[in-house]
Amino acid sequence: MNTKRIDFLISNPNHHWQMVKPIIRVLKQRGEHTLRVISLCEFRRMETPRASIAEEGVDLIVLPGFKRLGLETSAGKKSLGSSTSFKRTAVQRMVWYTYVRGAWNRAFADGQTQVLMLLNDFAYPNNFITKSLHRKNIPFCLLQEGIRFPLPNEPAEQGKGYGSMGSKYLFAWGAESRTYFEKTLSGKDFKVVVTGCPRFDVIRGQSFATEIDDLKDKYPQGNITLGLFSNPIDDQGFCTSEEKEDLLRRFLTKAVPVVERVNGRIWIKLHPREDAASVQQIINNGNWQQTVSLVQGNIFAVLKVVDVSIVLASTVGLESLLMGKPLGVLSLPNYGFVFNYVQSGGATGLVLDDDEFAEKLHQFIRQTALSPDAHAYLKNSIGNIGTSAEHIADQLAKCK
Repeated sequence: MNTKRIDFLISNPNHHWQMVKPIIRVLKQRGEHTLRVISLCEFRRMETPRASIAEEGVDLIVLPGFKRLGLETSAGKKSLGSSTSFKRTAVQRMVWYTYVRGAWNRAFADGQTQVLMLLNDFAYPNNFITKSLHRKNIPFCLLQEGIRFPLPNEPAEQGKGYGSMGSKYLFAWGAESRTYFEKTLSGKDFKVVVTGCPRFDVIRGQSFATEIDDLKDKYPQGNITLGLFSNPIDDQGFCTSEEKEDLLRRFLTKAVPVVERVNGRIWIKLHPREDAASVQQIINNGNWQQTVSLVQGNIFAVLKVVDVSIVLASTVGLESLLMGKPLGVLSLPNYGFVFNYVQSGGATGLVLDDDEFAEKLHQFIRQTALSPDAHAYLKNSIGNIGTSAEHIADQLAKCK
């Protein structure tokens, strides 16, 4: 076995680990490198999937957590200001240099890392981490974390933001993403490689029968079950937490009567960083408990159970299409449809202020299959379905 090590940095116990685990399995089967996971999950106020990582038989380092600073589940901007505020920048530097950097440096004291793969090179503290890797002369590769579009809290300048921190390879999910990265990061010294996404291979290859049975036992379904998949658009800078809650309240006010007309149900699935208690309070205050359920469980199983999906600004949209479920996108105030699902024909656009919203939603929830445009969009967005982990493993093994 090669004495050199391939490291994987994760900061989300769900989609990060779901993308990394198949790659680890391929590399472990090949037996050419030692492997290690470094977790920032606690730093992001989540829990490292210790048991699942242990099952893979690889080493694990968990970096210091961030809970003691008392930030809220979502939208830390409420206490630290905007992404570019002096207060936020000062706190981030203080936390990195006094709280995290020492543990990070100790993790690389043995000098055995050949390459590190991460899924975000720009979001704090990864902007500090990538600079540290350059100083240590450790090459790193970036696997596309999610759908990519300009965020309000990322720099608007050409060549800045996600993907700009000097990765040797950028692993893109498909031709659509490769075009995006080559355009927005032109002039950067790196190579974009279309590898696909191992998380999508998991969706394609598993039935999730047990998880589906659990969901059906816990949550009522209707003639039509609409899945609303939220994400932290407040953290992304599109709105405040209060504005996001108002968006959800307005959506349910208009959507519940439409869904009840067809004896349907609405299932709401939150991102791990979102506050379930506040969403449940919105449901309770609207007396929508008979129609709306806040569901917990495997997101892939939820996607398989619902008949149609609605997203805000989330990769879940691609996963819904991959499962053959018609996709709707809710327009964000002042921003519209922030990704190209609607513009490229992959999804139905829904605007709350549209006088015809109710009728458009009614037509949408009665769809039973993807349109030809949605199929074409999916093909252009996801490459190497079924073999993405092997493609990424090949690239990592030769990266030195």
